[in-house]
Amino acid sequence: MGKTKRAKERVITLIKESEFQQLSTKEIHDKFILRWAKQAPTKARLVNILSKNKEFEQVGVEMVTRVIEKEGEYEVKVWGLKYETTTDN
Repeated sequence: MGKTKRAKERVITLIKESEFQQLSTKEIHDKFILRWAKQAPTKARLVNILSKNKEFEQVGVEMVTRVIEKEGEYEVKVWGLKYETTTDN
């Protein structure tokens, strides 16, 4: 199984396990690092997985406040499953 397919299946797992079945890009990346630290994709690769696979759809935008470097806010996309998917393929 390739890295991208494995990462896609793990993202599906993370979204299904979440309370509202949707997570922001930041939450997905953070959960990936906590659970599968050595196999976590970069943020750029994760965004490509989310945006280029038909299993995922953008369900909203979330504002995140930055407090460490420069104060301010930025938007992150919130993702959900487009329809019930299986990880058997």
